[in-house]
Amino acid sequence: MLTPTSPQIGWGSYQSFEGPFFWGSQPYILPPNPTENQKILAVVTSTESGKMDAVNAYDRCGISCGLVQWCEFGLFLTSNLLGGIVAREPTLLAPLQPALEACGASFKPTGRGNYRFFVGADEVDSADEQKKLFLLNSSGLKGSWDDASKERIKLWVAGFANTLVQPAAMTVQTDFTADRVKTFATPGAKAILFDGAAADGWVGALRAAFLSFAANLPAVAGKQVETAVQTTSAPKWSQDWCQHLLKAMTFGPNITIYPGRYNKIRPVIENLYGVDLPDFAQDLQNWRDDHAVVAPVYVGEPTFENPRDIQQLLIDLGYDLGPAGADGNFGTKSKTALRTFQGLNHLDPDGNPGPLTRAKLSEAWRKLHPN
Repeated sequence: MLTPTSPQIGWGSYQSFEGPFFWGSQPYILPPNPTENQKILAVVTSTESGKMDAVNAYDRCGISCGLVQWCEFGLFLTSNLLGGIVAREPTLLAPLQPALEACGASFKPTGRGNYRFFVGADEVDSADEQKKLFLLNSSGLKGSWDDASKERIKLWVAGFANTLVQPAAMTVQTDFTADRVKTFATPGAKAILFDGAAADGWVGALRAAFLSFAANLPAVAGKQVETAVQTTSAPKWSQDWCQHLLKAMTFGPNITIYPGRYNKIRPVIENLYGVDLPDFAQDLQNWRDDHAVVAPVYVGEPTFENPRDIQQLLIDLGYDLGPAGADGNFGTKSKTALRTFQGLNHLDPDGNPGPLTRAKLSEAWRKLHPN
């Protein structure tokens, strides 16, 4: 049984926030003959927490729990999960009682039919009330924690972890999370990826990969999918089409942790869906899509497949390529200039002229050569 003073409860920080965390002890185990959602959950949990009883209290969510770190502050997703557990068996709430009693709080259904925390007769239904209940005097920001507030939040962390680790609670959480894992898909991405095609092979693999990124930042993953489908002529659901989209999700946002995310989900996806992906993120980054396309070409506009054309545009844009200029030898100065151009245009600064980079080069060329 985890206690507020257990050494397994650590103290961490993220951006301007800090607070306690428990990594958890019980991983998600894929059942025999898994459903589509259960397979997706196996992929998502290979990066997002992945532990039934994980609890994080050092970011904007205040309290995040479970397999995919359901966010509480403002969203009440931890409350929704806990409500499903209590509705299954009220006695499963017992491990949370020490925290509830210390705060004069209760957890019960509202008139709307969902479960929420209450202090006395008052529902905890605002961010300020949530902070007061869980964080006491702290805002969750670095330097705002006094001893009483630390004691309060660690009591909650232990209570949530002990509640979620119960076998019956784990069963509820697995069903709860699997049923909701597709809610991370934005409408635009959902229209593209969840089109009625059977969820096996490359179809299932790409959907699961997408949701693993969307569980972290839904809008970012959705935008990458919507952009990537415009820059490849590969047939939909072909290997090239799927890898093109996956490469865009991994490297398009230029988020440091995303190549590592790919490395974690790749073996799980291959095992579940029987596909063959590039072994490491670097291999995926180096993969070139033969079906890559750019926007329609203006009269006289280069396609930027030729290194000399890229160099000449960079020179025209004011970049220093050295005395050799546009010689077709794409050396260090040319790659440095292209990396700078990519960074300024919110692309992955890899120095390689992929389809998204060529599209931005075309935009820059058109600004210099208006019709």
